[in-house]
Amino acid sequence: MSREIVIDLETMGTAPGSLIVSIGAVACRPGEEEWPPECEFYRRIDWTSGEELGLKLEAETVKWWLEQSDAAREEITWKAGHILAVLTEFGCWLRQMAPGGVWGNGATFDLVLLRCAYAAAGYEPPWHWRDERCYRTLRKVLGRPRVEVEGLKHHALEDARAEARDLCEMLKILECDC
Repeated sequence: MSREIVIDLETMGTAPGSLIVSIGAVACRPGEEEWPPECEFYRRIDWTSGEELGLKLEAETVKWWLEQSDAAREEITWKAGHILAVLTEFGCWLRQMAPGGVWGNGATFDLVLLRCAYAAAGYEPPWHWRDERCYRTLRKVLGRPRVEVEGLKHHALEDARAEARDLCEMLKILECDC
């Protein structure tokens, strides 16, 4: 049985082509509340390596980050990997998970920005466009409230975990094999 992949990014902008500073992802199945450690992916990305590819930061997003908690800001400034290495590693991880659907929180955000980063690197995204899904849309259609993050807010893996738990619950309710 395939797994649904929930992806969350932390970025330095909201437009396609913005710098990505971390990728968090969870591979889950309907009804799961927990999953083994190998079903999680988290890496920080060195900003300068993204800038080398032409990815940009937006002043408004930088300002927004300055208003976040010290812990959230520290998380995106710790030791990080080169974007090419992180994108390659993420692609390998995602293919190992044999995804059914690839979910982003917003039809025009996570997956679009990640797809743009892959294009800037000269790589193909490790998923097929037909597998893209929108978690926010499903949540709105089902009338569910915004999910609360249990750990550090604005941490890509913590956000992906919270969204994955909620997605698994929604898919179980719908008895959906997406």
